[in-house]
Amino acid sequence: VSDHCRIGKRSTVKANVKVWPHKTVEDDAVLATSLIWGERWNKTIFSAYGVDGIANIEISPEFAAKLGAAYGASLPKGSFVSTSRDAHKTSRMINRAVMTGILSTGVNVHDYGVTPMPVCRLLARSGNEVGGIHTRRSPFDPLLLDLKFFDSKGLDLHPSMEKTVERLFFKEDFRRMSMEETGEMVFPIHGFEFYQNGFMSTIDADAISRAKFKIVLDYSYGSSSRIFPIILGKLNCEVVALNANIDGTKTTKTAEEFEKALKQLSTIARSIGADMGFLLDAGGEKIFLVDDAGEVLDGDATLNIITLLTLKMTKGEGKTGALAVPVTASRAVDLMAKTYGFGVRRTKSSARGLMEAASEEGVFFVGEPTGGFIFPEFQPSFDGMYAIVKTLVL
Repeated sequence: VSDHCRIGKRSTVKANVKVWPHKTVEDDAVLATSLIWGERWNKTIFSAYGVDGIANIEISPEFAAKLGAAYGASLPKGSFVSTSRDAHKTSRMINRAVMTGILSTGVNVHDYGVTPMPVCRLLARSGNEVGGIHTRRSPFDPLLLDLKFFDSKGLDLHPSMEKTVERLFFKEDFRRMSMEETGEMVFPIHGFEFYQNGFMSTIDADAISRAKFKIVLDYSYGSSSRIFPIILGKLNCEVVALNANIDGTKTTKTAEEFEKALKQLSTIARSIGADMGFLLDAGGEKIFLVDDAGEVLDGDATLNIITLLTLKMTKGEGKTGALAVPVTASRAVDLMAKTYGFGVRRTKSSARGLMEAASEEGVFFVGEPTGGFIFPEFQPSFDGMYAIVKTLVL
């Protein structure tokens, strides 16, 4: 242990491990590898956003392979998991390292490559996969990578499962298979078609086609541009597409860049007389709206508008049930639901909490004020592409 280090209470530093100067090991942490590049070693791996850290320093290929082995060891031998990623070259490197760890434990991998997260979540629900991992560059910090884990229902991992993976990781209690028993890597080829078919089967395509919508859509250089144009083409929508090429170096936006993108979307939507403008995040999960006058709608306004439209349609169809929003959402949601005779369930503000609410019986809509919307009739997880089309239907 070098100078100017802080080793926390009840922490464990394994034998032959080096801790370089000015490092911090948190209380109760277990340090099994030398701490050279990162600033600190945490006692937990998972955060509210999955596993995140500085690319190639905190989330290095060695770390990713070890994490993949811990995840694989928590699953039955011979089962299948999916892996996917964004287009950045570092995401590809870490994704391959994760796969290597998983395969070493006798678990098989379906690698979907550059694929939006909503597609992978739906495939997990519909196939024989017991879970999955999506690797992406952080949408908020260009130096960070995120590893998003989800279960067989396409939901973020349950905290108990996260603890299991962490325990295996720190104890290095991985099973190692013989040469003939290691996992197999498969590259499925019909994932996009399966998603498109499920998508089209749950919406009123004729109603959208008759309306002949004119929209402006910013793809944020994300992988949704590989699949969403095909769906919109089937719906007879006139689309002015922005940033529709995949570029892993541009998927992260600062607050200033995000505001600039919304302003550009607003200007174009207003100048061409579009019915609406949408900004779809690079992961394909969240949307941000501009109305026909070019006005950018904030998070609460977007939630209230889509909630109101959903309530009207659900009431008109004679359906019953409830909608769910996080505890931080505006009380206006409760007033609207009461007016139309529906209940409101308040949930945790975490992504897992919202997705669990969407999986409950009788819940027909889940929304939150940062652009995430769930329509459980399709899948109980965030899907920006489906939310855009559903907004047009409403």
